[in-house]
Amino acid sequence: MDWMNRKTWTAIALILLAAAAIYAFAFQRGGDPAPAAAPAPRRKPLQTSARLATTTTPRVGTLHLEWLDGQTGSYKSERNLFSYKEPPPPPPPPPPKTTPSAARPRPRRHP
Repeated sequence: MDWMNRKTWTAIALILLAAAAIYAFAFQRGGDPAPAAAPAPRRKPLQTSARLATTTTPRVGTLHLEWLDGQTGSYKSERNLFSYKEPPPPPPPPPPKTTPSAARPRPRRHP
């Protein structure tokens, strides 16, 4: 990282600006209008289905609690997903091909 480059300082300035904007936005919304000293009165907890039926949020789908239940059938997998078997080593490379002239060196002639 080159500290004399303007792109470095621009990136640092943008990161600091984004952090300050997030902090300022969170600080504005962080005010608690109700005093913490007076706890809310405790009510009897509602059944899950009754609570979900009465609480609706616009543009949010219903929560399917039946998807959270365990499956009723017996499921068995033959694969052990948590064991690791090392693959076999690769085959050795083939031997180099030799030509007939390269197989036997030529004798040298002396004058």
